[in-house]
Amino acid sequence: MGNILEEPLPSGGSCLLGSVNLAEFVNLEFEDNAYFDYANFFTCVQKATRALNNILDEGLPLLPLEEQRQSVSDYRQIGLGIFGLADMLLKLGIRYGSKQSIEVCDKIGRIMINASLQESALLAKDSGSYPKYNREAIFKSPFLAHNADASTITMINLYGLRNSQLLTCAPTGTLSTMLGVSGGIEPIFNYGYNRRTQSLHGEDVIYKVYTPIVERFMEAKGLKDDSELPSFFNNAMMLDWKERIAMQSIWQTHIDASISSTVNLPEKTTVEEIFELYIEAWKAKLKGITVYRDNCSRSGILTQTEAPKPKTEEEQVRELRRGEWAKLPEDIMYYKRKLKTGCGKLNVFIGYSESDKQIHDLYAVRSGSGGCEKSVQTTIIAMAGMLRLGGNIFNIEKAFNGTGGCSSFLLKRAKGENLSKGSSCGTAVLYDIKDFLREKGVDKAFLSATPTRQMLILPSLTHKSFSKPERTFIETQGELSYIKNFNKCPLCNEKLTHTDGCISCPSCGYSKCD
Repeated sequence: MGNILEEPLPSGGSCLLGSVNLAEFVNLEFEDNAYFDYANFFTCVQKATRALNNILDEGLPLLPLEEQRQSVSDYRQIGLGIFGLADMLLKLGIRYGSKQSIEVCDKIGRIMINASLQESALLAKDSGSYPKYNREAIFKSPFLAHNADASTITMINLYGLRNSQLLTCAPTGTLSTMLGVSGGIEPIFNYGYNRRTQSLHGEDVIYKVYTPIVERFMEAKGLKDDSELPSFFNNAMMLDWKERIAMQSIWQTHIDASISSTVNLPEKTTVEEIFELYIEAWKAKLKGITVYRDNCSRSGILTQTEAPKPKTEEEQVRELRRGEWAKLPEDIMYYKRKLKTGCGKLNVFIGYSESDKQIHDLYAVRSGSGGCEKSVQTTIIAMAGMLRLGGNIFNIEKAFNGTGGCSSFLLKRAKGENLSKGSSCGTAVLYDIKDFLREKGVDKAFLSATPTRQMLILPSLTHKSFSKPERTFIETQGELSYIKNFNKCPLCNEKLTHTDGCISCPSCGYSKCD
């Protein structure tokens, strides 16, 4: 079960999110008389609501689709949320998940929704309610009845609402990391942890990160080790998942959209326990929740595991670097495969390793002479090069997509000759490679893809057996080929020359061997 999007939208809806850092509203952090500035928070939420509404107005005409512009105009959703919740509680000396923490968050959430509703009503006073506003439905809403105080109800009754949705809670992963506080409604992940990133380096890089709130507390109190932290400190891996659901549940009562949230679980958590978690989340009326079990096969963004040890020199040598030509394995053996193409017989040699069940090399020998022979050899060399540079069959297959078929294949099949599978020498080799791997017992799932078959209209050579060489069509293996005059170049329509079974065009360089 995945997480519901934090901002459920109608068709054509556009997401507009903003977040308030709760940790900034705690005065006298880490002191016995620390307190949360509710009045300043109320004012901040009002300003943030108005700011998001103004951004909506600015961005609405810039939306790319008319459907989006219409939907945003009709409903005017915004999504104001929070982050820094765990930092706020630690500054107040309150344990995340405790009864006191739930009570504090209940009060903050109620103030937040009332401040946002009142500001939206004031916006409606100036600019009118959103077009799809339904006064009767609004006042029947259980959400409004649960959250709105008397002054909020009065303002909505007088002015309506400018926005159909106001609050949501995004994960704020990047934002919270940038500012050094906890994300969304999450507890702090750990006192210190490893972070994995790809975007900065183009590959997985893991580096050590220390949670700033823990570091600041230890410095302020002169602690030497995190084992000396007081009992109100905890993290995602120390929390009971029921406390985690209780926290999300209290926020959901004040959030009119949804909440993005992940419950971290120890590796020993069973399937039955995860099932129970989801059932309890449903009973708590959560709109969405995600779980992550430690050491799952798919690594999370944040992990507790040790950073990988630096690779040895031997390991680095074995690793294929970008653009590096791989060495052939010692146990490589070459298997001869006989193909019959539109240009004649073709012997393909497949270099295969039994130890890793992979093809590492290819080369071909064709009977005959002329430009086509060299082109086939070049194609096979390029295929082998792709494998030696770390590619695979699907890379080759993708490269062939859209190249079309060879006129010689189409012509010979039209004459009734039995050719190897494929529509060109390159695709014939590709199909034969797949057959070879099947014979070697390679996983069928690996061979499930086949070259895309397209409807083709190609220049091709006619044969004297066709009665209308100027305009003749043949259908071969689902492909349509247009046969043009044997004596005219199919590219420039100039006269062709015939030499030793091959034709060529002196004007544009076109050539073909029969």
